[in-house]
Amino acid sequence: RLSRKAVNDFRDRLLASGRSEMITRKILGVLRLVLNHAMNNGRVHSNAAQGVRVLRSSRLDYKVSVPPKQDVKSLIDDATGRFRAMLVVSALCGSRASETHGLRWADVDFADGFLNVRQHADFCGTLGEPKSAAGHRSVPAGPFVLNTLKEWKLACPKGDLDLVFPSSDGSVADHANTVRRHFKPLCDKLKIKLRWHGMRYFAASLWIAGVLDQGGHDLRGARLGADDHGALRHLFPTPDHQHGMVQVEQRVFG
Repeated sequence: RLSRKAVNDFRDRLLASGRSEMITRKILGVLRLVLNHAMNNGRVHSNAAQGVRVLRSSRLDYKVSVPPKQDVKSLIDDATGRFRAMLVVSALCGSRASETHGLRWADVDFADGFLNVRQHADFCGTLGEPKSAAGHRSVPAGPFVLNTLKEWKLACPKGDLDLVFPSSDGSVADHANTVRRHFKPLCDKLKIKLRWHGMRYFAASLWIAGVLDQGGHDLRGARLGADDHGALRHLFPTPDHQHGMVQVEQRVFG
């Protein structure tokens, strides 16, 4: 009874729930392998996942774009607790969702103002190395980010993993659950159309604007962990990070 339409709908649900194109392609690849195995054992007559692709035309409603500053500010102002802190880190530090969920308190340098990306949590909740060599980096954090994290640390559930954004029992939190229970309802409430990954593009846009408008503190590229072939390969860093991050935060919060 499994049809091509059912697989297409499955793909669209993955994208709508916040899965990236890359992760959605991997999931569909596994599904194709499962159905091939089922065909070889006489369980199904055809592979309904064969030929299903993750194309831009299949996700026009969820296309990643740079959100307006007021939308991001409204989300942060209306959010609370762990979710608010996650929004702040994502929007101002440009971390991937997997990196945000893998961030440890030991990797937060409050003294010098950096978030050190050393691991990530995949969609199965498994901790591991960042997705590429460029993923290992130190991201400058301004006073708003650091103060938000200090406040959240007082309420953060404790666990052996030392995670900054764990689930209530200290284990790796499920990003899809965060999107479903917090992000999407808040976006709907505020009538904002945005995917989580758009927060990363928002951070990049702030850093680019800081360079173009104020001729100064280039915080780009390596701060995002983009390699030479990434969508953000045109970005690159320079020394005066902390002053630049203050400017970035002021662009959003005044």
